[in-house]
Amino acid sequence: MRRWSMLVLVVSTLAAGFVWWAGVSRSADTRVSAPTPRPADVPAGDEGGRVAPKDAAETLAVAGTDSLRDTEVDGAVNLSPAGRPRIDRDLRRLFDYFLTRLGERGLPAIRADVSRHVSAQLSTRLSPEAVAEVMDQFDAYVALTRELAALAPTGDSRADFARLQALRRQRLGDAIAEAWYGDEERYLQNTLDRQAVMSDASLSASERAAALAALDATLDPAQRVARAPTDTMAAALAQTEAFAAANTAPAERFAERERLYGHDAAQRLAALDREHAQWQARLAAYNQRRQRLLADRALDDTARTQALQSLLATSFNGNERLRVEALARLDRLPH
Repeated sequence: MRRWSMLVLVVSTLAAGFVWWAGVSRSADTRVSAPTPRPADVPAGDEGGRVAPKDAAETLAVAGTDSLRDTEVDGAVNLSPAGRPRIDRDLRRLFDYFLTRLGERGLPAIRADVSRHVSAQLSTRLSPEAVAEVMDQFDAYVALTRELAALAPTGDSRADFARLQALRRQRLGDAIAEAWYGDEERYLQNTLDRQAVMSDASLSASERAAALAALDATLDPAQRVARAPTDTMAAALAQTEAFAAANTAPAERFAERERLYGHDAAQRLAALDREHAQWQARLAAYNQRRQRLLADRALDDTARTQALQSLLATSFNGNERLRVEALARLDRLPH
């Protein structure tokens, strides 16, 4: 997907109330139940240590035979002074890195890869109990993403966001939810507040500018730079949702977008419409082939599972697989 489209996707995550990365799910033979989360150890400051790889060959042994080939493992296990793993954003990034292989490998195999990587890369400061704690958090993360995938958007962005936050804290506890999602949630809340200001017809131009400036002041400098183009995008995406609900014809969409945003932006938005239609068509084609495999009585369970994983891996890339897995599990693939 083009860079512009990815930025639009970030905004549309809010506008539609949909969590793009919330799609980790597997068939019944690969289910992972959520453990009771252990207390988080996320102390302030830089005490403790970051666990570094002992040997590059060990990393390649885990991630060297598929789509992660020739990549460096993203994320890390950071340690507190007591030698416990910190449940921080680096740990979540480590889980995300390995979970991009869904479709190429089953979830039990990915879990084993994470465990092997953590055990191989960690120094003697980390006890077997601490490795087990990391894996408990991996299981909790997988279970949470499955539940997030089941949160169908209601059309009320604030309500969807509140449900998202509540489920994260209910399943992970406040400390871990803050460590893993706090920064992005504050940014998303800021985006919702900006959308409310922009849509408030009672505000004068100066009042609106002052309110937006006050919201900008709560962001760090890098976020303010990234935020600059998103206000217009948010408005365009809200308009796109209205077009879809009204089944507005492409020509009429283009004319209205061109009037509001200019010719180039109207072309980009039309391209996004086409990409969405192509995505839906890909999902429908995949589901037809998937249903044939599920109905094939000549396949035993092992062969069927392997065929389904192969179909998923050859049909979609890593991030797409996560979303498709969630849609399949919830029986929301188009027919």
